[in-house]
Amino acid sequence: MVAFFIHNIGVESLVLLILAAILLFYSMQKEKIWLSRLALILMVCGGAALVNKQYQEYQSFSEQLNIKHNYSGFVDIP
Repeated sequence: MVAFFIHNIGVESLVLLILAAILLFYSMQKEKIWLSRLALILMVCGGAALVNKQYQEYQSFSEQLNIKHNYSGFVDIP
C-alpha cells in the first residue's frame, strides 16, 4: 500500500499532506488559527506537487507515444 502511494502520489506530496494533517489536528487542539492557515498552505503545496507529478508522467507517456508513432511506418495525412 505504501508503494502504491509513493508511485502514484509521490513522496513530496505525501509528506506535505501528512504534515498538513498533523498541523490541522494540533490547530484544533490548541485553537491556534495560524496553525490551521499553515496547514492549508501545506495542503495547497501538496496538491501542487501532486499535479506536477501527474503532469510529468503525462509528458513522458506522451513522448513515448510520439516515439512509437514515428517508428510505426505510418504516415500522417495533412
